[in-house]
Amino acid sequence: RTLMSTPMILGDEVVGVLTMWRTDVAPFDRNERELLEEFAAQAAIVMRQRDLMTAWEIRGSELSDKVAQLKALQQVGEAVGSSLDIDEVLERIVSTAVRLTNPGFGDITLRTDGGSMLEYDEDSDSFYARTAHGSSPDLLEQLRDITIGARSTLVGRAAMAGQPMEAADLAQADLDPHLEILLRDGWRSVIALPMRRGEEIDR
Repeated sequence: RTLMSTPMILGDEVVGVLTMWRTDVAPFDRNERELLEEFAAQAAIVMRQRDLMTAWEIRGSELSDKVAQLKALQQVGEAVGSSLDIDEVLERIVSTAVRLTNPGFGDITLRTDGGSMLEYDEDSDSFYARTAHGSSPDLLEQLRDITIGARSTLVGRAAMAGQPMEAADLAQADLDPHLEILLRDGWRSVIALPMRRGEEIDR
């Protein structure tokens, strides 16, 4: 029957409203209003502190993710510096990319099962499969038996456009020879990310 709303003010900013009511008609007196105003001011401080703590927690989580990513990239750098076997280095890069796109990094919730790396051959204007991670043992051999054209495949179009391209559901996609093999191998969703150096495709 009686209601009073008190603004929760911090400095010049309203952060909320504290509302009290009574089931009987009984106006709040001056002492009650002053008490509620003081309480509302304290509650505003608490709410702002909560917002700051939440912001710090989010920032801390983001920093933790960045640290984990930097550690992963450091491991790749160590692999590059410690091995002359290019295939070993490339496999380490692919496996690290798979790990970075799994739950535990940022807001990622779905699992990434594997990946591959293709090298561009300018003479044939096509890609050659160098390494694959998380796939069947004979996948590389199958990929190396086909021509992965730069103009006729998803990965080629991604490289030419200089931006990622995705096939969210291979079972429903317009399959090129490369994607057909991936689908038979058990792949279901694919994203292709170009590796470029300036305006050129990075070999």
